[in-house]
Amino acid sequence: MTQPRCSVPKTGMDYFLEIAAGLLIISLWGLIALNYNRLPDTIPVHFSFGLQPDAYGSKSLIWTIPVVGTLLFLMFTILSRYPHTFNYPVTITEENIERIYRFAVRFVRVLNLLLALLMTSLFYLQIFFTLGNTVYPFMRIIVWGCVFLILFLVIYFMVRIFKMA
Repeated sequence: MTQPRCSVPKTGMDYFLEIAAGLLIISLWGLIALNYNRLPDTIPVHFSFGLQPDAYGSKSLIWTIPVVGTLLFLMFTILSRYPHTFNYPVTITEENIERIYRFAVRFVRVLNLLLALLMTSLFYLQIFFTLGNTVYPFMRIIVWGCVFLILFLVIYFMVRIFKMA
């Protein structure tokens, strides 16, 4: 079913969320630029739940996280401009269209930021382990915090969208 269209103007918070996510993605590429030549031929490519490396692979696999992170960022950034294409669990009416679209767009932008933070955190862990640096506990907290915040965000969105309908 085709949803009705409605313009959702960006607020200051929307700009902040998009810029912050973009800066995190740029930092991924900057970290590669600064460290690629220093990396050994074999690097950690998978981490256990305790965030310890448990699989190793070729240095060329270092590009995986930045490429995936960039593609996710672009996908969610573009998607946030087309809220009428989202699949909503409630019926969109003239009375709730602006409220629901605004909330859905904000949800996508926050999710985009959290995914960019997660990708950046995982990448920093990968670089730190590869270069033999100490991995500080706060780095693990950031990774797991992002995972739980994403899960919480999805649940919050579902509950809130039903209340808005």
